[in-house]
Amino acid sequence: MELIHEMAELYVEEDPWEYQWSNRHAITMGVCQSFWHREGIFREFGCGEGYLLKMAMDWLKPRPLGVGGYELDQVAVERANVRLGSDWVYQWDLRSSVPNHVIPASMILLSDVLPYIPDYANFVVQKSFEQLHGGGHLVLTSWTDNQKYGNLFGSVPDGGKVVCEMEWKGLLTNKDDQEYESTASYRVIRKSS
Repeated sequence: MELIHEMAELYVEEDPWEYQWSNRHAITMGVCQSFWHREGIFREFGCGEGYLLKMAMDWLKPRPLGVGGYELDQVAVERANVRLGSDWVYQWDLRSSVPNHVIPASMILLSDVLPYIPDYANFVVQKSFEQLHGGGHLVLTSWTDNQKYGNLFGSVPDGGKVVCEMEWKGLLTNKDDQEYESTASYRVIRKSS
């Protein structure tokens, strides 16, 4: 339960990572759009307050059905659902069993989730992969110092093939419109049909 306590502390203030001012979600959404062609179901596991899900819904207008997310912290879930205008996000600890209402997805995104649960990284990647339908894609991102954490992406699940692995380096902006250097690692795994 230590992780739940840590997440609750993070969400005392709204938008603790300043996502609403950063362009990092646009970069991640660009990677997703390269593999997800507006068909099927898009899920973000560990979606925080729903900033990236909002981008996905806007991209899918006028039919954003099939977009949804799961988050550990109840406050973040509530904020995400206000941001999205409906109950698109549900509370779920990725380290536990999968809820019955999870429908197989075309794409599942784990955006910077694994650094917070390094001891469970392989388990969470496997569980997420199992929630894809055949031909679906699992997108893993890490905006965290991979030198410190090592390979958070772990091994490729059986029946999966890495179709993209890349590192992004560039400038991001913060709420004061100041630029700063950042890096991100991406891995996209396709599930065999």
